[in-house]
Amino acid sequence: MADDEENDPTAPFNELEAFDSLWQALTWKQIRKRIPICARKTAQNRYFFANIVYLIYAIGILLVDFAPAINGGAGAPEEPGPCDNMTVDNSTKEEGGVDYTVIVNNMYIGLGVLHVVSAALYWWAWRVIFHEIDHRWNDVIMIPEYLNHIEAALYLWAATWYGTAANDSSGYYESIIHIVETVAAFVELFASFGWIMSWYRTYTRTIGRGYTFDDPDTVAYTFTTLSSFIYITYNIQILQNPEDYGLNDLYVKGDITYFVGAVFYLWANLRDDGWLWWMPVSGQYGIAAGRIQAEKPIIVGLRHLLIGGPEPIARCCRRCCENNSDRANNVVVPMNEKQSTNDNNTKDSTNRNDLSNLKCFSLTCFIPTNTYDNRLIPLLRRMTYLEKLTLYIRLVDRSTFVDGTYLHNEILMHMSQLHRFNFYISTQIPIDDSVHRLSDDNIKQTFNNIGYYQTSCIVDYYCSLNAISHVFSLPFLFNRLEMITNRFSSIIFSHVTYLQVVDTIQFNYSFCHSNY
Repeated sequence: MADDEENDPTAPFNELEAFDSLWQALTWKQIRKRIPICARKTAQNRYFFANIVYLIYAIGILLVDFAPAINGGAGAPEEPGPCDNMTVDNSTKEEGGVDYTVIVNNMYIGLGVLHVVSAALYWWAWRVIFHEIDHRWNDVIMIPEYLNHIEAALYLWAATWYGTAANDSSGYYESIIHIVETVAAFVELFASFGWIMSWYRTYTRTIGRGYTFDDPDTVAYTFTTLSSFIYITYNIQILQNPEDYGLNDLYVKGDITYFVGAVFYLWANLRDDGWLWWMPVSGQYGIAAGRIQAEKPIIVGLRHLLIGGPEPIARCCRRCCENNSDRANNVVVPMNEKQSTNDNNTKDSTNRNDLSNLKCFSLTCFIPTNTYDNRLIPLLRRMTYLEKLTLYIRLVDRSTFVDGTYLHNEILMHMSQLHRFNFYISTQIPIDDSVHRLSDDNIKQTFNNIGYYQTSCIVDYYCSLNAISHVFSLPFLFNRLEMITNRFSSIIFSHVTYLQVVDTIQFNYSFCHSNY
């Protein structure tokens, strides 16, 4: 049966499938199906082009450092290096009628221009996502990109003075160049800190392991930040001891560090586009779901939560993490009336303490509800030490779909200990001609941006007045699906026992056969 499916080109393909072994991930079916998908994503990924230019710039720096055919030396250069962009030494000789000083100076100017181009491409990539404006020009998240432009412009400006400094015996221009490049290195350092904060805001991997040293992003920004420190140290040393210029090769170590960071930026880019589906790389799922365990051990004696009240979201809540060895206490949170923040009675105080210490919470609500924003969100935000969260919710009376950005900003960023999040959230909204129609990929990208790669999204505009989105984690662990059409994903829903479909478009046998 498996062989028949392997050779059947019409068999359903799950791009987010998890693997138990390397060989299972590298079967011909996986390679044949995934490479075109990955290539299409890469061709549309602006970050990829920015990272390619950035890597070429880093390689050019190393060529000036180590290639004798370029710098006229036999090994590591005596001239200053690339990204710390030091000036060219007067000791550079003409050999065979070739003035290597001019060649190296021109190389630095060309690399400086390339650096400015890479900065512009990164700004373009952050500003525009999926052919739509994603960030305003004055968004705080764009500040590191503007700092990157300033740093690149300073290095380019310094490079234009290399020729003058090479012919100046007083050392005045050389000192000016080192001062400019020191300022540029500090600006780059601040930009690196800004990128780290930007990643924390937009690209955290809450249910992955995130900021670990097997995460390419972590390695990339660590090496980039380290290279800035090296360049600052080198320039300060030369300013204090000008006689060491040409002898101090600390900048070469900075250039190598800078190159390693550029490689890992591209590596992370390839991971995001799916090229590393066969590798257990942090920040993605795929094979990592089978080979790398991100779960923490569940502590014995965890409390569970019981919510009372007449609303559907309260009636449908169910407790989780029952413990056989230690009877758990119930925390009762009434949902039928607003709780004042000034209410300091014993019951409310106990509830708050119990919620903050809660480790596991599960909520299943089959009945459509409109109390998500004003009841459930404040409740979840109090569960600051939650480690496992399971949500099944159907939402109505909202103006926008719930997506990855909303979940991250409203819930997940308040749960620093969360390591497992299983969810299904459907959102039904009214639409008209003025509503911008989002695609599956638009919403899926918001989950990719926060590190939730093992998710799927389906948006249905099933009539002229209503639309519904389904977002859920994979594998799908719930036994119920409602309000779906025949454009639902070709993912296997092995646990579903209750299915409700909307036959606006006629269904066929293959739909049910291939999905359930």
